[in-house]
Amino acid sequence: MKRSTEGTARRGRFVLLLCALAFLVAPAGLLAQDLNSSERQRLFYSVKPATVYVGYSVEAEITIVPPADVEGELPVTMTASVGGSGSGYVLTPDGFVITNGHVVQVFHESDQEWVRRQLLANALAESGAFAQAGATTPQEQSALLEQLFPHAAFVTVGQLKVFLQNGRAYDAEVREYSAPVSYLPGKIASNVGNVSMTSGRDVAVLKIPGVDLPSLRMGESDRARIGEEIFVIGYPGSVANHPALSVTTMLEPSMTRGQVSNLRVAVEGSNLIQLDAPVTYGNSGGPVVDSNGRVLGIATMVSLDGTGQVTSGFSFAVPSSTVNQFIPGAVNRNAESLFNTTWNKALDDFYAGRYNAAVESFDEVLRVIPDLPDAVALRRDAIARRGDEPADPG
Repeated sequence: MKRSTEGTARRGRFVLLLCALAFLVAPAGLLAQDLNSSERQRLFYSVKPATVYVGYSVEAEITIVPPADVEGELPVTMTASVGGSGSGYVLTPDGFVITNGHVVQVFHESDQEWVRRQLLANALAESGAFAQAGATTPQEQSALLEQLFPHAAFVTVGQLKVFLQNGRAYDAEVREYSAPVSYLPGKIASNVGNVSMTSGRDVAVLKIPGVDLPSLRMGESDRARIGEEIFVIGYPGSVANHPALSVTTMLEPSMTRGQVSNLRVAVEGSNLIQLDAPVTYGNSGGPVVDSNGRVLGIATMVSLDGTGQVTSGFSFAVPSSTVNQFIPGAVNRNAESLFNTTWNKALDDFYAGRYNAAVESFDEVLRVIPDLPDAVALRRDAIARRGDEPADPG
């Protein structure tokens, strides 16, 4: 009787597995059609202005009174800095911005011991203190760091900036924060209203001052299906830091295309979307959008091999359903932006061949967001194509 019960349970689990697989693999007819090249181009133009570059720096003045057992004369006061960057997107016209927690982690946790240890290590290296103390190997340098850290006093100053495509920089503050996805469950790191959020979700909500900013709408990641076409927008570091490229186009985001490869669950329990679109460092926090330009998630991790090295082929995104949990309830995520209205009209006019109307529409766009590179370029293109516009039969 026991054996029969176990066999029934196994068959039941097998049936449940088949049902789950049938749910995940949606019929082809339910998937959105892939966009053609012109439609992809228009989609890219529509989401670029709301995709932002996020950069931070933390500077520290470190005062040390070395213990008597440390050899060599060490500087009493040293300075050091750490910095980094990533991507993000504007959620609302009044300046709520979404990015990854790990993009702003050092800035947000600059008073934590692990950040201060990194600052002290940088200061000892940059000042030549390691060499003065005869610490030449990594082991010797680590030992010296451990000796000096309890005797170091820190004064830190941090900056967090959000840059639009036209070069406008905004000071940002962190409104909500969750630590990066890790191999182990994290600590309690954020509270939204009365709901406690565990760390390890890798989401940060920033706030910048603004009115009528470019913004993107949230999509429904719960409806994402394997094989659905997606696009990743952001600032890959391999492009921004390429020695052969001019810094004049550094704030031009890049777009990569792929599909939903699978739906995953992280070790600590949160959901992830697996993608086959190319993603590299710097893309972190950038929007992953569907063919309608709605945000299905934010790029968060690349794939790793067995040794922990980055491999090509797959990447992962935090789904919009997780991002939504960190957006304060008072935020109007459906607010319409004057920029969005004028920008979408300008793109509609341009791609419909109404080039005279497009020129006027791009003029209006540039009154809302001056010096927007895409508006300037498309306006110039529309002027050049005016002769191709059919005559008005009226």
